[in-house]
Amino acid sequence: MPFLNLLEEKLLSKVNPVEAGDDPVQFSIDVLGVTPWEIPAQVMRSVRDNVYTTVRAGHKVSKSHLAASTAIWWALGPQDSRVLLTSYKDSSVRDIIWRELRNLKDRALVPLPGTLNKMPANGWDLGNGRQIVGRVSDKPEGVAGISSPRLLIIVDEANGLEDNIFEALEGNMAGGAHMLLLGNPTRVTGRFYDSFHGQKEIWSRFHIPSTESPNVKAGKIVIPGLATQEWVDARKKVFTPAQFAVRVMGEFAESDIETLIKREWIDAAFDRHDQWVRDGKPGVFMSIGGDPASSGGPDSCTMVTRYDVGIEAIHRYPNKGPLDLADVIEQEYRSRGSNSTAIVDVLSGPGTADSLKRKKVPCIAYKGSEKTDRRDATGYLEFVRVRAAAYWKLRDGLNPERGINMILPRNEALVKQLVCIDFWENVNGKICITTKDDVKALLSGESPDEADGVVMAWWVLPRPKHISIRDAL
Repeated sequence: MPFLNLLEEKLLSKVNPVEAGDDPVQFSIDVLGVTPWEIPAQVMRSVRDNVYTTVRAGHKVSKSHLAASTAIWWALGPQDSRVLLTSYKDSSVRDIIWRELRNLKDRALVPLPGTLNKMPANGWDLGNGRQIVGRVSDKPEGVAGISSPRLLIIVDEANGLEDNIFEALEGNMAGGAHMLLLGNPTRVTGRFYDSFHGQKEIWSRFHIPSTESPNVKAGKIVIPGLATQEWVDARKKVFTPAQFAVRVMGEFAESDIETLIKREWIDAAFDRHDQWVRDGKPGVFMSIGGDPASSGGPDSCTMVTRYDVGIEAIHRYPNKGPLDLADVIEQEYRSRGSNSTAIVDVLSGPGTADSLKRKKVPCIAYKGSEKTDRRDATGYLEFVRVRAAAYWKLRDGLNPERGINMILPRNEALVKQLVCIDFWENVNGKICITTKDDVKALLSGESPDEADGVVMAWWVLPRPKHISIRDAL
């Protein structure tokens, strides 16, 4: 009987729950309906044959598909087969790999058993003690205590995991388990780096640069969604050489790279602000950024004032609510005066924005979750949401290669918030950035209020000088 028919018979049988077979690649072809390309196929078989497998890769080489298809094959093994999918980013598990699992389940050539719950933490139970579960690995206790006679741990964005998290994961392996690490090599410290260096002898190692994509090799679209030569060429124009080496070629940098915005860019903007103040603050006042928060909650309202050359000041109000923030912004607006050459745009959440409009303060409501067709300064990059585009616009303002040389007031909270934001491209080639929830987790629960306020103030394009206040309302 052909393998596919035999597997379908087992899948539909209540007496004999399915075992996926000993070849994950053949399973992917015959059951999931997907033929892995060369290097991912080698990785899948390495997971089967080796306790430790690690993969450093560029973008758009099907890492999420590799993780999801390997997880399904493993979980459909013998009784009590379990898979733990984890990452230091909640969005990586929830929005990328878990979504890929759902796509594979929906499109499988054979009905796959069990219910795939919407939330990764609730898992996918496949019967007979078999399970796939997703957990964010921001705290050791979140990933500890998961064991099975046959356990596979898949770590996405492994470059971002701290050593104490790895220790908790390794504790789960005491009863016998395999581990797969997947990551972009942005750091030169930590266990992911060690898996290619100091501990390389115990790891089965793979390297997948974006230039190895079948689309690049063939010079045409062989597998939709993977890197193309055009995509590679465009990234040479928008990434620094170090970023291109890491994010496209999958090479470790000489030192840890600061991801979306480099620390040295921020320090240079601080120095320019100091000089700007000494020069008497020349330039034109442009806008006020307002980031509201609930009164009495853990987050704080923030007001940021902007000139044409950059950010003048950042004000944080821990005990004010949205309407209080509207009053503060109105006072700031009135104190600045208004004329046709310095129109103030206030960017804020709906409650604050509505109040400002009633006060006749020109206002644009910033909605970071909305889709946008905005591109970056080079015209090459597109963005999945307004928030990603707005933070990238701030990056362009600080990146010395763009020549904008914006100013920033010295603020250590702002530094911590900006340097922990990463970026990547989704399957459609659009830029995504670390979610606000993930940023808060990296900051031990602290909200990036200063960074959000700066981004809002810098986001809006300056209005033409001939537009009047009446036109702006």
